[in-house]
Amino acid sequence: MTVPAEEGAAPIATAPRSRLVAYLTRTSKGGYAVETREARNGRVHWRSQPWSPPSPPDGTAEGWTVPGLAVLTDRGREYVTAYAYGERRPGDPSVAVVSYRADASGRAVAPTTAADVPVTGAPESINADGTALVVRMEGTTASVAVATGTVHIYKGSERECTACADRMVAVVPKGPVLTSSANGYEVAGAWSSAQVTPPEYKTRLAELEGITADYLIGSWRAPADFDEARWVVHDAESGKALAAVTCSVPGNGTRRQLYTPHTSANGRYLVAGPVAFDLGHARGVCLDGGNDGDPVEFTAVDDDGLAFGTSAPQQGSDEPGRPVQVPLETGKPKTLVAGTLVPVAMVDGRGVFAAPAGEQDVRLTAYPRF
Repeated sequence: MTVPAEEGAAPIATAPRSRLVAYLTRTSKGGYAVETREARNGRVHWRSQPWSPPSPPDGTAEGWTVPGLAVLTDRGREYVTAYAYGERRPGDPSVAVVSYRADASGRAVAPTTAADVPVTGAPESINADGTALVVRMEGTTASVAVATGTVHIYKGSERECTACADRMVAVVPKGPVLTSSANGYEVAGAWSSAQVTPPEYKTRLAELEGITADYLIGSWRAPADFDEARWVVHDAESGKALAAVTCSVPGNGTRRQLYTPHTSANGRYLVAGPVAFDLGHARGVCLDGGNDGDPVEFTAVDDDGLAFGTSAPQQGSDEPGRPVQVPLETGKPKTLVAGTLVPVAMVDGRGVFAAPAGEQDVRLTAYPRF
């Protein structure tokens, strides 16, 4: 099937517990529908009612033409969540959010919750990597609880979280996740990077790299030193360090957009950017381009610890990036044949692949691990 895309990004998400692949399709009347398929056999599991999100106003920057899609987990239950920025009426912009239970059934499924977040213009960012959708605007941040549809807008005057307006980037079960270059990262009211950093790293800068509902990934590095950072996976509830590896920070600190981590369905393996972790053995793999190799950005990992990604050529090289697979037991990348697609996700033993299909679409397929 084909899925709408913008600049190569397509609204595709996976629900590993429900063993489903979710995506948006266009309807005949110009709207969208959420559809899910069983990863093992490709059968349609459920399809939503048509959804008509607000339309981006003229002059909106690229990146908002196609709605986003994510699967968020709240209290053990998966929700397929679609979101879009635009205007339903001129001069009245908002971010529309609809959520569906992943274990739904039927061919005209109504959203479990629906919400509109008022905004003054295109958001600075929308993050769906925790247990709630977070919309960041200048001086204000809003969270949308996917299970209830409750919208909480932080303006800086809230007693329970005065820093949420400027520093919140996600929500996990214990509370809002905050980050800043001066204060590191924390789960408000639960723990902070300053509290869990070992003594030998106390003088280093703590920076947030990625978030899931269960884990926070951070890096600790010396000021102005981007080659010797210590990447750490924290338990989101307690802050306990579960695994760590030394790896450089890509872009010499100029990239501050969070990575979207990918976990194996069994929860043992986790990949984000140039690092991969085996949480069962509390160890990590770094593929940052050291030792004369090309840096790798991971995209997926399966239950056996076989990770996939794309290598990026060293600066100044004319060579294109190449697809790779990496057994995390050895950490040694194997370059695949040029043009090989690497999975964007793994679910129920299948790799999910997205291949270009024209200028504005991608073709979605799933195959057993090769």
